Amino acid sequence: MFSWIYKSFAYHSLYLKFNESRIITLLIFVDDVFLVGGDIDEINVITNLLDCTFRIKNLGNLTYFLIFKIARSSKGIHMCQCKYILDILKEVGMLGFAPITTLVNFSKHKITNTGEHLSNPTPFRCLGRLTYITHT
Repeated sequence: MFSWIYKSFAYHSLYLKFNESRIITLLIFVDDVFLVGGDIDEINVITNLLDCTFRIKNLGNLTYFLIFKIARSSKGIHMCQCKYILDILKEVGMLGFAPITTLVNFSKHKITNTGEHLSNPTPFRCLGRLTYITHT
């Protein structure tokens, strides 16, 4: 049985259990609970305890979390944001567009307003969500 339980000070919904070289991680996110670790027996004990207390439903292996697709292989766990990016590009009608170099000349410090305004800037404002990817 594990001897120590830690609550993260940085992320208040993260709990850790340590025993020798094994770690069990419990992460609570809104109405989802993620339980990960190297001791399946201890995971089953925690799952049963949570079920008795809160009546939980085990949805099996994690495949999506927030904007990440989660895949497992013999080499480890792979997290990918491709679906999130493709959904945004599809929503703004840019799914088939090819990448290009930037049209902005960053060597100039003065910005002039000589161009015409877009008739509908909403799709381009939606692309601001792509900046979220740089933080995750």
